[in-house]
Amino acid sequence: MSLPKTYYLDPLFDLFLGGYPFDKVRRSSSEMSVLFYACCSKSDTLILDCDVPEDYAFYLSDTGLCRPANIIRKKSADLPQSTGIPWGWSAHAAERLRGCNAACDMPDWEIVKKVNNRRFCNQLGIHHSFGVPGSFFCESETALDKARAKLNTTFPLVIKPAFGGSGFGMKVVHSESEMYAQMTHIRNCIDHGGFVLEPWCKRVCDLSTNCIIKKDGSIDLVRHQRLFSNDFGAFFGIYCAPVDPALDKWSDELERTALITAKELVHEGYYGPAGFDHFVYTTVTGEECLAPVIEINGRHVMSHVAHAVRNQIAPGKYGFLRMISKKRCTLPQTYAEWNRLISGLNNVVLLTPLRICHDRDWVQPSRTALFIFADSESELFETDSTVRARIERFPAVGKLVISNV
Repeated sequence: MSLPKTYYLDPLFDLFLGGYPFDKVRRSSSEMSVLFYACCSKSDTLILDCDVPEDYAFYLSDTGLCRPANIIRKKSADLPQSTGIPWGWSAHAAERLRGCNAACDMPDWEIVKKVNNRRFCNQLGIHHSFGVPGSFFCESETALDKARAKLNTTFPLVIKPAFGGSGFGMKVVHSESEMYAQMTHIRNCIDHGGFVLEPWCKRVCDLSTNCIIKKDGSIDLVRHQRLFSNDFGAFFGIYCAPVDPALDKWSDELERTALITAKELVHEGYYGPAGFDHFVYTTVTGEECLAPVIEINGRHVMSHVAHAVRNQIAPGKYGFLRMISKKRCTLPQTYAEWNRLISGLNNVVLLTPLRICHDRDWVQPSRTALFIFADSESELFETDSTVRARIERFPAVGKLVISNV
């Protein structure tokens, strides 16, 4: 009989890998620990880095999500023995899990760090013809000069630090003067492991893959979905659908490249959750091309959460996990008010609490996560527009590009 699981989501994992300071974002990041709720079963434990109101769990139970046996913030020696499931393996995550009587079966730390470094992804890209053509990894200013010479200083160029996710540290430079203006940032990237320099591409859509790599080297739960991010590379949505022409067009190539990449991770000695990002772009001649495996994440990714929610409350339906910043929405104080606010929308679930407590301060979360589901893509995104219109302070900057089904 398998042990129950203890889940801990630490969004600072990528910054920890790169040795970046994170005091300024520790508070807002801690709020995201609630999102692992959707992955728990009724025998599991969820570790939080903040306090949530009691009615939060009751609300989610009413939506159809399974309530974990324990929701805790501090260490507890009284918890039953369990298997630790972190967002990503770090010393901090292992300490938190072990403090809650969870066993930690993890790859070597240096392996975890290696596979999450964009240097590793860039090397695989060169070997397998993945990623963005003309992409270079630079660990020094000399390497930067060589890369620019090979690129013939074609602009725009994109700078991505060796570690970090959701657009962290990504810069787009359009000229020599902008490149010069970014030298402080570039040197900071070099101090934290290096950076990728690559040509900017006109994106059509973003795609992603998630999977679980088992300790015996087998690869399980390979799933592909569409990812939505803004112009700065910051993630804000995951679209999971039974039929998605924008995704299905590239499914064979996504499957092939994902399995190759997963096997490369196995070869390095990594096991655990993994995610790979891809995007479709247009060339100067207007041709659409796939840039597969532009990023490797040796950790859980948000699509793991999206699928966990969809599997519990809307299996087989069209689903969209959307993130909205606090600057763009105002949430009511109570769930009764929330239900009145979304009256008539029975296909919307609020995954994050209405309020979260840091020390003694109860505040609206920095980011709100919604899950929307429907029987068709058109209904799904109509609902998305409707619920945003009800809670956002300001109109949306842009529209989602969706396919016609």
